[in-house]
This record gives sequence, C-alpha cells and structure tokens, in this order.
Amino acid sequence: MKTLGARGAIVFLMGAVAVSCGGSTSQVKETGPVVTKQKAPAEEEEDLTERKVVVPKKIEFVEGIDKEAQKAFKRGVIAVSATPPDYVAARTEFEKAIALDKAFLEAYFNLGMTYERTEQPEKAIEVYERAIRANPGNLDAEAYIGKVYLSLSHRAKQSGNADKARKLENDAKKIFDEIIIKDPDNVTANNALALYWLFRGKRDMAEDFVKKVLMMKPRNVVALNTRGLINLMAGKLRIARWVFEEKALKEDPNSTEAWTNLGLTYFKMGKTPEAVTSFEKAIELNRDNVPARMNVAAIYLDYLHYEAALKEYNAVLKLVPNNVEALIGSGSSLLGMHKPKEAVERWEKAIKLAPNRAVLYARTGKVYETLLNEMDKAIAAYEKYVALANPPANDPIKAKLPVLKQIQAQGGMMAPEPEPEPEAEDGAAEAAGETDEGKTEQGKTTPAVQEKTEPQPAVEPGTSGDKKDQTKTDQTQQDKKHEDKAQPAKKEGTAAGKAAPAPAPEKEEKTTPKG
Repeated sequence: MKTLGARGAIVFLMGAVAVSCGGSTSQVKETGPVVTKQKAPAEEEEDLTERKVVVPKKIEFVEGIDKEAQKAFKRGVIAVSATPPDYVAARTEFEKAIALDKAFLEAYFNLGMTYERTEQPEKAIEVYERAIRANPGNLDAEAYIGKVYLSLSHRAKQSGNADKARKLENDAKKIFDEIIIKDPDNVTANNALALYWLFRGKRDMAEDFVKKVLMMKPRNVVALNTRGLINLMAGKLRIARWVFEEKALKEDPNSTEAWTNLGLTYFKMGKTPEAVTSFEKAIELNRDNVPARMNVAAIYLDYLHYEAALKEYNAVLKLVPNNVEALIGSGSSLLGMHKPKEAVERWEKAIKLAPNRAVLYARTGKVYETLLNEMDKAIAAYEKYVALANPPANDPIKAKLPVLKQIQAQGGMMAPEPEPEPEAEDGAAEAAGETDEGKTEQGKTTPAVQEKTEPQPAVEPGTSGDKKDQTKTDQTQQDKKHEDKAQPAKKEGTAAGKAAPAPAPEKEEKTTPKG
C-alpha cells in the first residue's frame, strides 16, 4: 500500500520530552552512558550509530536546589518513564518539587510536558507561564509556549479553522525569532524552528536547524526525531527507519513520537504488520496519542476492519471532538457497518467544520440517494458538490443531477421517455442520462467518494529533548517488538468512504536535566 487515500489520517509525530533536573543554573549529575556502535545505512552521510544507553542507578544531588525537591522530581520522572506512563502521579510529584523550590525550571518543564502528552495544551501553557514568572526572562520557557502554539495551530487546521491556525503559527514564529536574536544557540527554539519549516515544506531549512542542534547535543531526541521526519518526507525510508529505531528509540525507548513515526515509515515501506505493532506500542505508552490512533485506525479501515477502526476514531473524538479527519473516518466506518444514518451524521458534523470540502457533499448525497431514500437531501448535497467542485460535464454526479430533479418533479416517478430516433436506438440510456453511479447490490453498501489528504506529522511536547542527564531508571528499557504480529486480513476491496491521512500533532520526548 502506498497511502491510505481518503480512509484514515496518517500522522507524523514530532518529539519533545522534558526529563531534566536542576534549577536555573545547576543540574543533577549522573555517570555517563555506555555506548556501542553499529554500521549505518550507506545512504546516510552522518554518523548514525546505534547507542545502548545504560541508565545510571545513582545520582548526585546538586547544590542550590532543595534535596527534597530533587527527590520529588526524580519520583515524577520515574512515573513518566513507566509503561504506561503514570501522568497523574508524575504531576503530583512535579508540583511538590515546585512547591519546595519555586525556581526549579525542569520541574515546570516536565509538568508542562505531561499536559502536552495528554492533549491539554492550554494547561501546558499555564505551567510554562508560571515558570517564566518564577524565572523572568527564561528563553526555554518562552520557546515551549511557542511550540505549544504550533500544536494548537495544527489542531485548528484539523478543525477547519484556517485563520486561527495561521495566527497561531505566526505567533509561534515571532516567539522563536525573538529568542534566536537573543540566544542563537537556544536548543528549544532551534528544534521548534526545524519543525516549523518542515511543516511548510522547506526541508532544507529544517535540516539546517536540526544540524545545528545535533552539533551542540548529538543525542537530542527531538532533533533526532525531526531528522527522521525529514528523511521520511524525502522518501528516504531506510534512513528514516534507522534514525527512528536505532537513534531516537535507543536514546528514549518510551518516545511515543518516535514509535508513531517509525510505524508510518514501516507503512510506507509496505510492512503493515510492523507498522501496526509500532503504532500500538505508541498507544500503549500514551493512551492519548492522537496521531498513533489515527494511523492505526486508517490501517484498520483500509483492511475493512470497521469496528476496530471506529473504536480508534471514537477515542480520538473524545480527546479532540472537532477533529475533521476522525469524523470523516468514523463516518466511513459506520457506513461499512451498514449504519448509513449514523455515517451521514458524522459527515455532516465534518461539513460544518470544513464547509468547502466538496467530496463530503458527494458522499452524503450518495447515501441519501441510494440508502436512505431521501431525494431532497440527496439533490441538495449534490448541488453543493457541483457548486464547490465545478466538475466537468461528464462527471457522474453532475450528469445525473438533472435526472434526479426530474424524478423529484414527477413525484418520484420518471417521466415516459420519448420514442427514440432510429439512429439513436443503441444510445437511449445515455441520452436519458442514466449511469451506474449510486447503484448497489441488495443489502450492500457501496464505497463513498474518496478524497486524498497528505500525511501529517505529529508534534512532541516542548522540551530540550537531551537525554544525557535524564534521571529515569532501567524500567525504561526498550520493549521487544513482536515479530509474530498477525497480518491484517487481506483486503477484499476498498473501504466505504474512508478518511484521508493527517500529520501528528505533537507529542513527546523525555526531558533531561539542563545545565
């Protein structure tokens, strides 16, 4: 399979995690990790080494930070690093650390990250603003706010609010530019600018910012994840897989962004079982991972596993009720389950959020015409489709619209056809405007009109992404992938009206102590 077409939302995840320890000027010190190397793909020019990180068991407390605050912080890091993460417990411990030391920046950053990972960006912004009030002028906290703006911009796009998305994106860019003027080497701002340019299709500019970060911090997980995305978008799938699997996940085995993007890479490589395994691992690590759920739902829908797809889309809609792609995908799943009325209800919600998507009118019109026998609504939907899409004269919907109107005018009966001229005998059906569009076999639903959308990357919560000083323990050991993952049922045909791929909002990466 190449893409999921109009069936699901394939999403990329961009990284960010904040697992660091230290106050405004100091940090927790740890012994260095043990590193082993393996040969990288020949196409990759940089040193792509496989690193096996041995997590230190003992930390040294730093001066200038309350020891009890550091203990609470460490407990929070352990909770975040669990499988699955215990975000409630982590928040409690990070708040304790902040209460004991108001200037404990890393405690603020990790607390904000927990809200980002659980799809609560507004609360994350509140935390970062608290960090700025306690540490006036801190550029990292400002950069995290800018990165959340990027996440909110992506969410606004998914909800069909282009103006809001554009404003948030511009606000984020302004914050990053101001930070770079003051501190050209600010890691958080450089990572965020890499994502900003990547999403605007400027891979070369994104690469420049990523290289800058990796020169300063070669093991920065956010930058590694972005490097993988750059290769993925460039079609360099083997390199992308290597970066996600052997670089980012070796540094942070619990990076849901890396697992999500690794799954997308496997999908594009035609390795669907491995893709599903990766997406499910990402969901195991973070039940609120919208991009991973959208991706696995798209695959289920592509293989006509309607109930499984609907479960994932519904989970997304609980987190983001106005997610247009999830509404479209869930509608397609319901249609495949022979629930046309519920399917139309989902699509009409999507239309309210994205009123200019012509294909949705074609889908609803077809269901009203062929399955619900509501000709007035079918004609209204088709007319809206024609007005928006401006299709050619031979478009099936445009060609049959006059016929449907004639049927409606006759009270549901087709007027008698005039006696055909001798020379037109064989073409009478065409002259009457009849087509096979909308016909169904008894008891079967027909696939709805499909549209294609580009895969979307997902974004990680804002953090430095440097795993070097992380205080997490050996329970973060990377889970083994299951090679015996069951292959999805062989596809028998196309799924009914599936929604299209969409990129990852943001998610995570683990936080590390800052100097």
